[in-house]
Amino acid sequence: MKYHVYVAEDEPPLLRNIIKKINELDGDFVVVGQAFNGEDAYNDIIRLKPDILITDIRMPILDGLNLIKKIKSSGINLICVIISGYEEFEYAKQAIQLGVEDYILKPLSSEDLANVLARIKIKLKDKRHQQGANVLNKVIHFNADSSILDNLNEETYGMVYICINNPLNHFPGSRAYSDQMQSIIQHLDLDGVLKANSSTIENNYWILHGKFPNEIIVVLNWHVQSERNLALIANQILERFIHTSNYVTIAVEQAEMNSEQIAGTVQKLRQMVNGGAVVGNHQVISELQQDDFGMEWITLNSDLEKKLIFFCKNGQSKMITSELAKTMEAWINGSITKKIMEINLKHVIRICCQNSGLLKRDLLHFEEDIEQLFLEYNRMDNIRVEFLKIIELLFSSNGKVDPTNYQQLIERITEYLVNNLDQKISLPETAELFGITESQLSKIFKKYVGDSPIDYLIKLRIEKAKHYILEYPEMMLRDIAEITGFSDQYYFSRVFKSITGKAPTEFRSESNPI
Repeated sequence: MKYHVYVAEDEPPLLRNIIKKINELDGDFVVVGQAFNGEDAYNDIIRLKPDILITDIRMPILDGLNLIKKIKSSGINLICVIISGYEEFEYAKQAIQLGVEDYILKPLSSEDLANVLARIKIKLKDKRHQQGANVLNKVIHFNADSSILDNLNEETYGMVYICINNPLNHFPGSRAYSDQMQSIIQHLDLDGVLKANSSTIENNYWILHGKFPNEIIVVLNWHVQSERNLALIANQILERFIHTSNYVTIAVEQAEMNSEQIAGTVQKLRQMVNGGAVVGNHQVISELQQDDFGMEWITLNSDLEKKLIFFCKNGQSKMITSELAKTMEAWINGSITKKIMEINLKHVIRICCQNSGLLKRDLLHFEEDIEQLFLEYNRMDNIRVEFLKIIELLFSSNGKVDPTNYQQLIERITEYLVNNLDQKISLPETAELFGITESQLSKIFKKYVGDSPIDYLIKLRIEKAKHYILEYPEMMLRDIAEITGFSDQYYFSRVFKSITGKAPTEFRSESNPI
């Protein structure tokens, strides 16, 4: 990584000496221009856009301080260093006001210059790394134009795409799901994994958030990578999940790519993961594997279809669930992918609806239930149990959606939540208590309340916490957290701030001024 330096000094011997020292001290600094007066220096800097300006103060036409003022007013962002033979307080004061990085007195020693360059190098590395992150975020989210890509064109890259739990086709905007993924990613400590890998160099990789909360995209400078090193990193990340309740699917770009290929590569790796992820199974997949993931399960067995149609027309729901339980067991043993599993389950629902006299809108409701299953569960056993509940519900209620009954059900559930805020409430137990599936609970809650059950419960708890903070100013925050259902005070404070915009202590002090 090269850093461009411009030197302005009106005495030729001193100018040559400064350039000579820079070249000798650190090969990462390249002098791209020089001038004997501030006016020529300014014109060059507008054109060259260096990273650093090293300038004398007293120069003809335009002095060093006014050169820096003119540069700042032009909106050019560079690091400025003054070298002067005058130890005058007024100069130093102006330099500080202008945000000058350093003020070095002549005669310039190699040691002084080396120390300044070392400090600047750290700043520029961090600055370029952050600029790289900003540009890459725009690129992977298709918000970059050609002028932005110019900032990356000198480099080539490798990529590791990480998907936690089931790949998503769309995201319903659940706060609880986003918080869960954020917590998993924080505990993953990807930065630690990459720093521990001998093939990576600090500030040569970027950890970026993808389109969905469960996506992470790691972009690495290729000149410190190889296909082998990327595969090694992927496996080290996978090992972090082995003993957790979550699973991970990772795809690696096996070829060096330039900046214009980054967005397309993200799409390609996402498609590889979407096509290859097996629910509950950790894996690193390659482009070579993606064509044959579970394709033998893409359609239902014709005998099974005939049985389902017969049982549906005769209302034999127990026979249907029995057949599906056996079939899903075979799918699990055959490592069917999440994508094919979802296609098949929707096909089963379609068969059941079409042969049970249900309306098209009812089919859409049940298909949404299936999508919700894959958002909430990352183990096939759970998905199988919940799907069979959906089938039972389909036949027990004949699939008819009665908005009046659902509204009454919502009222009963919200009353239950309000009366049990201090208790540990789980969605599966709540759904079972009211005789519906967990996915059904989430869907009707979203429709009639506008929030997921978890988000609604959290908001209720925060409102209750605000009441306690206002009414009982002496009550300890940890006690308020406990009686409103938060087992962890830190988590309570974080959620409180995310909803109210203020930390509990700040909310209390503003509401109860001394």
